[in-house]
Amino acid sequence: KPMHLFVNKDEIIVMTYFVNGTISSKINFIDIKTREIKNIIKIHGLSSDIDYDDENKFLFLINIEDKCLYIIDAEKK
Repeated sequence: KPMHLFVNKDEIIVMTYFVNGTISSKINFIDIKTREIKNIIKIHGLSSDIDYDDENKFLFLINIEDKCLYIIDAEKK
C-alpha cells in the first residue's frame, strides 16, 4: 500500500509497505521517463513517517518496530 511519495529530479520516490507473515517497508525509486523501478530498499518493520530533504537529497525514515531513524542518500541509494 503506498504511504508517501516524493519527486526528485527525474525519479519518483515511493514508500510502501507489505504484509507477508511479517510487515516490511519498501522505498521504491522509479524512473519518470521509463516508468521502471530502478532500485528498492527493504526495511524490516513498519515505517511510520518519511521526509525528503530536497536540498541535500536525503530521505529520513522512522521505523516503529526497531525505533530507529534511517537516513538514506537518495543520490547514492
